[in-house]
Amino acid sequence: MIRSVGLEGMRGYEVLVEADVRNEKEQCVIVGLDAWIKESKERILSNLHLLDVDLSMKKITIHLSPSDKRKVGVGFDVAMLLAVLHKVMEKPFKVDEHTCILGSLSLSGDILPFHGLIPSLQQALQLGFTRILLPRLIQNIFMFMMKLNLYHCKMFNNF
Repeated sequence: MIRSVGLEGMRGYEVLVEADVRNEKEQCVIVGLDAWIKESKERILSNLHLLDVDLSMKKITIHLSPSDKRKVGVGFDVAMLLAVLHKVMEKPFKVDEHTCILGSLSLSGDILPFHGLIPSLQQALQLGFTRILLPRLIQNIFMFMMKLNLYHCKMFNNF
């Protein structure tokens, strides 16, 4: 299970991201995300193609929970992509419960900052996450956080 952070105003809550990939008619469905943000699906599919993931005859279902909380914005893109990759890789990678994934995706594989990144990061810290994957930022801003491991990524394939 991949974890991220959602915001209600300035308050954060943990978002669990899981994926199911099965042999069926090609399709990608995102459950638990506002309808106007569903273009995340296109960014995720584009990045899966960049990574040479075979999607022929695969139905991908991505679920963001809790279902009763409104999730808006593009900051869940990287978490959703990781959830799908976790299901399709022969040797799945480990992401522990202390890891939070924050970031948007470009169509070319770049991990991008998003509106609300700094409040999401602040809330991730308050929720107790100790390992956070996020877009490349000015590292000096976060130098004071000695007990936190921040992983700055420019391109998704650097993860």
